[in-house]
Order: sequence, then structure tokens, then C-alpha cells
Amino acid sequence: MVDRFVNSEANTRRIASVENCFGSSGVPLAIQGRVLVGEGVLTKMCRKRPKSRQFFLFNNILVYGNIVIGKKKYNKQHIMPLEEVSLESIATNQQYRNGWFSTSGNGRRNKYDTNWAAEK
Repeated sequence: MVDRFVNSEANTRRIASVENCFGSSGVPLAIQGRVLVGEGVLTKMCRKRPKSRQFFLFNNILVYGNIVIGKKKYNKQHIMPLEEVSLESIATNQQYRNGWFSTSGNGRRNKYDTNWAAEK
């Protein structure tokens, strides 16, 4: 399915839109063969309180950032190559309905949660 969108005009527009949302502080995301697969808001479970983050799943990287203005402006862009990301499901309880741990190449382990099981 992803192959169909490689080098398509629609994919190029979607990636350019993501780049524009991060502004000049973001890293350029448009490279040959990269496809934007999905996007959405997930909750990052931080020490002090849960925080909403905008995520963009590409065929080779995962990008996320802080939401400044929903669907228009984000900051603090983080890029994780998918080869370096591992996921571990969290058992469902009152605190984590649809949660999981993400471990990246630098060894950082973060908790995430979503309202919908399909997003997990």
C-alpha cells in the first residue's frame, strides 16, 4: 500500500504541510521514497502530568512534537528512525486504557496512551 504513494503529488503535499507546521526550527522531512503513513494526537505520560503530542508516522521514521496550535503549528520536533524503536504493550487498567512503552535508540523509554484501541 505504501509503495503506491511513493513520489506521489498528494504525499509530497502532505509532507510539505508537516514541514510547514514545524516551521524553520524543524528538520526537512521530504526525501526520495519517504511516505507519510498516518498522523494523530497521542498522550505522552510525563512525570508531572500527561501531555498531548502530535505524531506523524512515516514509512521509515516517527516524528512528534509539542502542539502549539492544533493542526497548524508544532515545536520541539523529535525524529526517531523506526529501526531503533521498540514497543511494549501495557496491561489495561484504570490509568492506562490503551497504553504502551516506546524505547528509542538512545535508550529513552516513554509511556504513551490513546483513547482508542485502534490507535494503539
